[in-house]
Amino acid sequence: MLSFILLAVAFTVVLSDSSSAEPNQVTEGGMVYTLTESGGEYTASASWDGTTADVIIKASVSKEDQTYIVTTVAAFAEGSTLRTVVVEDNNHISFSDNQFKKQTALTSVVIGEGVTKLSANMFNRCSALKSVTLPSSLTEIEMCAFLRAGIETITIPDHVTIIGQQAFDKSSL
Repeated sequence: MLSFILLAVAFTVVLSDSSSAEPNQVTEGGMVYTLTESGGEYTASASWDGTTADVIIKASVSKEDQTYIVTTVAAFAEGSTLRTVVVEDNNHISFSDNQFKKQTALTSVVIGEGVTKLSANMFNRCSALKSVTLPSSLTEIEMCAFLRAGIETITIPDHVTIIGQQAFDKSSL
């Protein structure tokens, strides 16, 4: 009987350890970073927690003394929670099409150095967006990036050589 109880206790411990295991993630500044290692490269994919109004998209995150470079950001769900976004300097990051589309409360965005492209529809229908700081490293603004956005002024960096169709169409410019 004692061995049955010990076996049951050991089985319960094993079950609780495996059920509490979560994906390798770090949460910082309103973002959830999913960490991966492949061929000795440590990278992170970022996604918004959906509730934080002022978000910082980090260039890298650390866990257990290992640094992971942020390379992708999943598109944010449409909504009225997000107010500000700061993207840290990062020459490895890429954004999804429709990245911040229909973020109706988004007022300010600062994009750090190293970013070279604004994706299609990136700020489409961000009607409250008034302040956008673009990096000098930017070379491309894809189609409809600011379609129907609230921006009234913007400084296009000198290195931008491609501006997609309707990039600023129906904005407040």
